[in-house]
Amino acid sequence: MYLEDGRLRGWYFKDGANKVHGYGANAEKLKSTTIVADDNWHHVAFVVDKKDGGRIFVDGIKEGSLAWQGQAGNSDIKVGASLGYYPGQGSMYKGQMDEVRIWNRTFTDDEISKRVKPGKSGKKRSCELTGSEPNLVAYYKFNEGVASGSNNEFGNTILLDAAAQLGGANHGKLVNFGLAGSSSNWVAPSRVRTGDTCPKIN
Repeated sequence: MYLEDGRLRGWYFKDGANKVHGYGANAEKLKSTTIVADDNWHHVAFVVDKKDGGRIFVDGIKEGSLAWQGQAGNSDIKVGASLGYYPGQGSMYKGQMDEVRIWNRTFTDDEISKRVKPGKSGKKRSCELTGSEPNLVAYYKFNEGVASGSNNEFGNTILLDAAAQLGGANHGKLVNFGLAGSSSNWVAPSRVRTGDTCPKIN
């Protein structure tokens, strides 16, 4: 997923010929209608499956979708993932992010909606996962740093993976990330409160 003119776009490649990629005549299909670059926190999701192709959600609402071009399947591209950086283009994400979750299962439109909208208690699900949820393969809480404080003494250059399924095997490395005082890139509060665990969704 990436931002263009304040809106979300997404793409997924099985390989060069088989993909879910909004470009050309499909440029407006896999794109959010909501401008998310508005100085507010948003829940965003990008779901890809063999049946429906790609779907983009903002705050629990599906806003864009696109079928597969070519044959559907798992990605054959073996490269590392980047958050906030477009490899090969030198483009950097200018904003804040929290609670990045990567799953190896698909979600229905209703499941995405339930993860965002208020539950029976009326409380919005702005909460953390336990990390032991089935099919959660990578989970980044962004809780390692002290907001607007000095983090140099801790050497906080690792973004911890809290997903238990693979034993936290997908730790990330912070690159060009400010750690000291007012120049620290760690910020608080976010929409999700640390230690506030999500209730089970049935």
